[in-house]
Amino acid sequence: MGKINVPELMASCVAQKTYKPLPKYPATTRDLSIVCDDDIPAALLEKTISKAVGSILEKVTLFDVYKGEQIEKGKKSVSYSISMRSHDGTLTDEQADKAMNKVLEALKLSVLNSECKKYSA
Repeated sequence: MGKINVPELMASCVAQKTYKPLPKYPATTRDLSIVCDDDIPAALLEKTISKAVGSILEKVTLFDVYKGEQIEKGKKSVSYSISMRSHDGTLTDEQADKAMNKVLEALKLSVLNSECKKYSA
């Protein structure tokens, strides 16, 4: 049986707090649903989205994977919420739409047989 000296252990830990300032500008979010072959990993889709959006990407969140009657056999619908933010100013709808169009093109080029449903603001 071992003995742990908790006060000594805690004294050796350096609890360093780090702070991140709140963003100056608001984020813009778009949702995107992709119908693709069932064997395409969601991680590949997420990586493609991240790369296409670029530096304004804040977060990509997978929120739904659907396989059912409304989707062709051997396919799945994968839905993401894409949050974007600029550090230079508030993103305009045109800037966010341009980023989403880059995502659609990247998915069409890299993920064969994918069909992207229109994204929503």
